[in-house]
Amino acid sequence: MASSIAAAILLIAGIVVAVNVSGGRAYAELPTCRQLIGDLADEIPGTDRPSIDGDFETEDVDDNYTADLEGVLNCEISESGDNGQRDGSHLMSVGVFLYDHEDERGMRNLQHDMDDSVEDLQEPDRDEDENYDLLGWEATGAGDVGYVSLQEYSSTYSDDANVLAMGSFLSQNVWSHYTYEFDERDDEEEILEFLASFGEGIARQLRSEAEFV
Repeated sequence: MASSIAAAILLIAGIVVAVNVSGGRAYAELPTCRQLIGDLADEIPGTDRPSIDGDFETEDVDDNYTADLEGVLNCEISESGDNGQRDGSHLMSVGVFLYDHEDERGMRNLQHDMDDSVEDLQEPDRDEDENYDLLGWEATGAGDVGYVSLQEYSSTYSDDANVLAMGSFLSQNVWSHYTYEFDERDDEEEILEFLASFGEGIARQLRSEAEFV
């Protein structure tokens, strides 16, 4: 499941990536995963002593997006304690994409993509052959623009449906995307509230721990 979440991050990143072009200090270097997430991992519902791992990757990250990508901080949060209420060890994935702040045209293109994505959430216009339902979403105060959503995906090979719980926000030349391993016992509204709080915490940590141009 962890690999499918990572694939979802890369897929969505190709569709919904953005940076703020309105001004302000651009990011020059990202913190480590542990600096970025820190105690926020303890807020994940039903966990016991979650662990944080991951690295900043610069090789093989030229993804042909519409802005120059300098690197990606890929972080994984897993269960490490004995008293957690979650069945699986994988809890969350966090991807933080650092873009070249001097690529002004790319920044404008990415901002446009983000605006379109928020519009799609406000007024969903899905094709009949798409295999997911939007269960809920809300705008957040993370970064310059942020949102969280729950999407239920059906399978042509099984009657079971999987719920993708995710959040996304932009802050200057950084786009962050995170996914949560949804459990059937989870309450949808509570998870949306948690995702919003988690994203706002990540945005605060970025401002506190990252280096600026």
